[in-house]
This record gives sequence, structure tokens and C-alpha cells, in this order.
Amino acid sequence: MNLNYPMPSPTAQGAAIGVVGGAALGSLSNPATGTLIGGAMGGALGAVVGNKVERAQTVEGQLASQGIQVVMVGDEVRIIVPTDNYFYKNSSHLNANYYPVLDKLVLFIRGIPKTSVRVAGYSDDTICQTRALALTREQAAAVANYLWRRGIDARMIYPEGCGRDSPISHNQTSEGRAQNRRIEITFCRISHDDDF
Repeated sequence: MNLNYPMPSPTAQGAAIGVVGGAALGSLSNPATGTLIGGAMGGALGAVVGNKVERAQTVEGQLASQGIQVVMVGDEVRIIVPTDNYFYKNSSHLNANYYPVLDKLVLFIRGIPKTSVRVAGYSDDTICQTRALALTREQAAAVANYLWRRGIDARMIYPEGCGRDSPISHNQTSEGRAQNRRIEITFCRISHDDDF
């Protein structure tokens, strides 16, 4: 017997949870009509919540297919962008071929309530620290300017060049050095009761 049924979408899951929860709450307030009204309202609210989750998962999947990692730990969101594809070699000039991907990144960031956004550039150890600091500072500024031009409030964005500090992989291999050459966009998500 095959029990591998496809999982319902987050929108459908949210609607189902909302219907059950709303019906239960509605029946407590008015057993005659509260169950139906509560179920309908709960289902609608659950569908909205589920739809937001589904859209975020879709964009996150699209970013992952382009090498961009989204890491969420508690309220902190960290987006790791490999610089090898998104900048020309040893340059702070963004590669225009990747603007459509960066635009998806902007949509993802814009959809999350947040405070300040830190854009930090990192390098490998193949260049001196002075040059690495200058290059990563310019790359971080280029990404911050791109976010600003696409509608992310400039007052909350601050770029920072970190040079060769804080490697996330070994610099002894080409793969490790490629992972160390990155932009990290970090911000804390603000939780509001009216997020949904």
C-alpha cells in the first residue's frame, strides 16, 4: 500500500489549520453560529498566512538555485551571496547578468519587516589585507547602493568591508577560497502582531 501522498501547499495547510482553530474558537463564543463563522474567518486568515510562507519559500528556492543562501536563526536573517558570479573578477563592479537574481533578493528583503541592514564584504587570503579591506568595502557599498536604488530604505543600510577576517572555509583549497569571497546581508526581523 502506497502512503506517499503529496504534501499540501503551505497555503492549504494554513487554511486547514485556520478552519479548525477558528471553528473551535467560534463554537466557544456561540455554539449555534460561531462554529461556521469562526471556521470561515480562521480559514481565510490561515490561507493568507500560508500564502505568505509559500511565496517566501518560492523566492528562497529561486535564490538557492543561483547560489545565494538564506539562513534564519531566530529573528536574525543572514543572506550569503558568493561574489565570484555577482562581481567581475577582483572588482567592485556588479555583473549586470545577475541583476534579475539581485532583484529577487530585493523582493525577499523588502517583504520582511526589519531594522537596520548590514551589508558586509569578505575576501579570501590571496590578496594583502589592505587591498582586501578596500575591495570588500567597495563591494559591500555596491550591493548596498543596489538595494537602495531598488527601494530598500537607505537610512537602514550600512556597508562594511571585513577583508580577510572571518573566513567560513579553509583558504587552502579553491572551493574554500570561493566560499570565503562573499557578501553577507544580515538583519533582524521585527515581529509584529499585524505581520499577517
